[in-house]
Amino acid sequence: MPRPPGLPKFDTLGPRVRWWREHRKFKRSEFAKLVGMSYSGLADLENDRSQESKKLHLIAAKLKLNAYYLETDKGEPEAEYSQEPPTPMADWPFQAVSIDKLNKLNMIERSYAETKLLEALADIDAERRKTKKAG
Repeated sequence: MPRPPGLPKFDTLGPRVRWWREHRKFKRSEFAKLVGMSYSGLADLENDRSQESKKLHLIAAKLKLNAYYLETDKGEPEAEYSQEPPTPMADWPFQAVSIDKLNKLNMIERSYAETKLLEALADIDAERRKTKKAG
């Protein structure tokens, strides 16, 4: 299904949950009971004061959303099946490292990971040059 008109891009989970709850016309108290959360727990989630991930799939199912979209703001929000898995990235070269894990890093953590990757690539390049000289 296409994105609803007026659906903004969200940087974090909380505002995404709030927007969709309001879009589906649920009151916060009603929705909190529906997903087994306290009113204040849902308010904390929606206001980014907590990262309640244990209820993410239930929240997605009750809002009729794809959980992957709800967590990342990527993909189709209103998937045919609310638990539809994301399509694998064909060109992602690191099978043991999920792109989602990298996407969860903050700016400083990403910079650190990028520096370490560049160092590893430089070491590999240096080893290749040594091997060529020796061979």
